Amino acid sequence: MHWVKDCPHTNHKCRECGEVGHWRNAAASRSIGLAESFIAQRDLLKPSRVRASRKFVEVSINGVGIRLQLDTGSDISVIGRSAWEKVGKPSLVQPTVCAKTASNERLELLGEFRAEVAICNATKPAIIRVAQVDLLLLGADLIDLFALSAVPMDVFCAKVSTTAQIRFSQGSCR
Repeated sequence: MHWVKDCPHTNHKCRECGEVGHWRNAAASRSIGLAESFIAQRDLLKPSRVRASRKFVEVSINGVGIRLQLDTGSDISVIGRSAWEKVGKPSLVQPTVCAKTASNERLELLGEFRAEVAICNATKPAIIRVAQVDLLLLGADLIDLFALSAVPMDVFCAKVSTTAQIRFSQGSCR
């Protein structure tokens, strides 16, 4: 699997369906079962199609408002260097976790810091990790800390938005 921007088949015309942008096996999988079709079609997703389903939460880190992407697949909440600078460059300590990306590559963390995090009307102390790359992820650690999984998303934060544009930055995760 690969990102659309890295796809070697972007200009390839499928011999099965005649569409441009994928190879024959992806088109053939459309006629098979749902699970097999999903596996084959996940490579066909373009960021513009996925953007509409992403959820964002307005949080405050040490009194500074930041929009984090809700990521239930991430064990930790991570911000990038620019967001860390925005919240005042709190002192970092060595990370207590080893982070990996969704593709199982190492995610280089610059460190972590303790912060006062506010979501909706609750404020709690939490650990925020800082990555070299510009990530803005609200992970399972904060979801659990604020008990957000027990409440429907539209209730715990009416500020959830899908209108933000996501920029994919190229950075080394090795």
